[in-house]
Amino acid sequence: QGALRPLRRDIQMVFQDPQSSLNPRHTVGTIVGAPFHIQGIETPNGVKKAVQDLLSLVGLSPEHYNRYPHEFSGGQRQRIGIARALALKPKLVIADEPVSALDVSIQAQVMNLLEDLQNELNLAYVFIAHDLSVVRHISDRVAVMYLGKIVEIADQADMYTRPHHPYTTALLSAVPIPDPDRKGGKAEGQKERIRLVGDVPSPINPPAGCRFNTRCWKAQEVCRTQEPPLLQIGSLSAAGYAHQVACHFPENV
Repeated sequence: QGALRPLRRDIQMVFQDPQSSLNPRHTVGTIVGAPFHIQGIETPNGVKKAVQDLLSLVGLSPEHYNRYPHEFSGGQRQRIGIARALALKPKLVIADEPVSALDVSIQAQVMNLLEDLQNELNLAYVFIAHDLSVVRHISDRVAVMYLGKIVEIADQADMYTRPHHPYTTALLSAVPIPDPDRKGGKAEGQKERIRLVGDVPSPINPPAGCRFNTRCWKAQEVCRTQEPPLLQIGSLSAAGYAHQVACHFPENV
C-alpha cells in the first residue's frame, strides 16, 4: 500500500453516482481537501484556499466550502467529485459512467466541463460509459467490451463509420437518429437495426471460443472452438491508431 501511494497521486477517479460517492457527514471543504491530508501535501496558501480554487475551477462558488453534499443538485455534486479528483493534479482520470446518473440537460454541462478541464490541465481520461453518443463526444480512441473482454478497439471516427466486430455493428445499429423526417428514425445510409437474440451468458462462465458466438448471426464452428485474437485490420488511422478486432469473420473489411 505504501509503495502505491505516490502512484495514486497521478491516477484519480470520478465515480458514477455523486450521491453515494460523497460522505454526507462531511462538508465540501473536508471532501475536496481530503487528498491533500491523505497524501501529506502542503499547499502554498493553505488547504482551504486550494479547495476554493478547485471549486472555482469546476464552476462552483468558493463560498460552498462549508456546505454539505445534500445541499447541492446532482450536477453540482458531480462537480464536487471532479474537484476532489483534480486536487492532486493527476495525469490520468478514470471516469466511471460520470454522467449516467444525471439529467440529460445536466449531462451536457458536465461533459463540456470535462472536455474543458482536459484541454486546460492536459489530462488523459479512461472514460467508461454505455451511452454511445457520450463516448463519441468525449473519446479519441474507443474500445468495445463484451463479457469483460475487448472485442474491438479503434480511432473514434473509424469505429463509428466502419465497425468490424458484429457486436459493435449491432450496438451502433441501435442508436436512434433524432430526425422525425427519417422513416423509423434511421439516417440515410444507415442499416436496419440488428436485433440480437438470446440472453447474455454469465461472465463467470463465458462460452468457449468467441464469447459472442451464442448471439452472433455470423458464428460458425471455428467461433465455438477457437477464441479469436485481437488483431489489426488495415492501416493506421490519421491519428496514428490501429484498428484491432477479435473476430474470425469481421464486418466491413
